[in-house]
Amino acid sequence: MSLDRDAISVSETATLTLTLEGATPRSNPNFQAPVGLKILPSGQSTSVSFIYGRQSMQLSLTYTVEALREGNYAIPSTEF
Repeated sequence: MSLDRDAISVSETATLTLTLEGATPRSNPNFQAPVGLKILPSGQSTSVSFIYGRQSMQLSLTYTVEALREGNYAIPSTEF
């Protein structure tokens, strides 16, 4: 899980990216956003490569994180 910046102001957004390698989730994660943050899905990409005959797959899910009010927040872990 990575966030494209460490801090945002109220009404600003940041991009949260989840990257999965070698697995495909049965469903997209459901974030329980902390009060004061809004987390919405914004896209996904898939990359498949073959190296020496072995297949490798990477799935990236992106989310927009918006600050609704000032504060320090921790984005909780999630399950697929």
